[in-house]
Amino acid sequence: MPYGSFKMECHQIRCRLNGRHTDKNRDSDGSKKISVHKMDDFLTSVKEVVTAKGVGIRDGDLYLSKPVIKNEQFHSIFRALKDLSSSRPASEFSITSITGQFNPTLLTKIFDTKKLTRLSISFKQIQWNSDPNTPEPSWRTKEDIIALKELFNQSPNLEVLVLNPVMEIVDFRPLPEDVPALQDLTQVFLTLKKLHTLDMRVYLFHPSYFIPVPEAVKTLSLYHVNLYSKAWWIEFSKFPFKNVETLEVFPSEEEFGYIFARDDYQLGKDRDGAPRTPEEIEIKGYKLGNVEIKSLKKFKFEDTEKLFLPRDLTLCVLKRNDRLDEQVKLDLMRQSGLTLDETRDRGGRRRSF
Repeated sequence: MPYGSFKMECHQIRCRLNGRHTDKNRDSDGSKKISVHKMDDFLTSVKEVVTAKGVGIRDGDLYLSKPVIKNEQFHSIFRALKDLSSSRPASEFSITSITGQFNPTLLTKIFDTKKLTRLSISFKQIQWNSDPNTPEPSWRTKEDIIALKELFNQSPNLEVLVLNPVMEIVDFRPLPEDVPALQDLTQVFLTLKKLHTLDMRVYLFHPSYFIPVPEAVKTLSLYHVNLYSKAWWIEFSKFPFKNVETLEVFPSEEEFGYIFARDDYQLGKDRDGAPRTPEEIEIKGYKLGNVEIKSLKKFKFEDTEKLFLPRDLTLCVLKRNDRLDEQVKLDLMRQSGLTLDETRDRGGRRRSF
């Protein structure tokens, strides 16, 4: 029996429900498309599709193009979708993907997020704190941290996660050692036992906040890494990433949100406001000395001297990761100008720490 794709559109929301059809009169591709432009018609169409005879809902796919939580016109739709997802077991109704730019709290108002397996979310990150004498996050930032924590707490079945924060500012001060809201977020994030793929488009909330990845993660992609601070990279180097097999690290000279990513290393300040040493300014970066990760099979790092980055990241990875694909090793050495001897100890073995 063919799978069908039900797609309903109305201004700011597009909802697609994929079902299994038993109706022999369906199109050859098993699809039916419904387009509506009024809220009442939209909600009616959703209910008709969900309750239609011969249609068993297999999964749902929702895209929110704009934040709409303050628009009263949408609230009845949100309630209907929440009731729908709450009334069905995951075997009959699972949300495979949600994409949009909105506050994380909105998702828990729309869906039973326990059935959420894939999530791509973009949300606005406001200024950490406008008071130059206060290193603590502002109350609004704390609210955003708590909102993301609650989303993770109510989404235990996440398998694929894309976090795409939209940044407003570049002016930070070094991160305090004790930020309870971030510590709570870390603990909840580590409980995502099914998460195997993580894509982070930029840092979360602060360029020095390193959030450890759950043990099940096998594929990790990090973007705009030149916007991360040295303090973040130090924490990165000390974390084992126990089961990560594929690591992709991408710096960027392009504009990201409200941040212009070209580096300001000549100013002598790191991304978190900490001073840079004369040596760091001279080499346009810093050295990690070692990384704990040793489970990699694939590694990609687009190094460039134009941006402020850890200059020995490739060498550290090569020393620790014997399971890297041989072609990957050769490509990394060629790109970074390393020789085979540089990645081995005096006995001819690959160096380890």
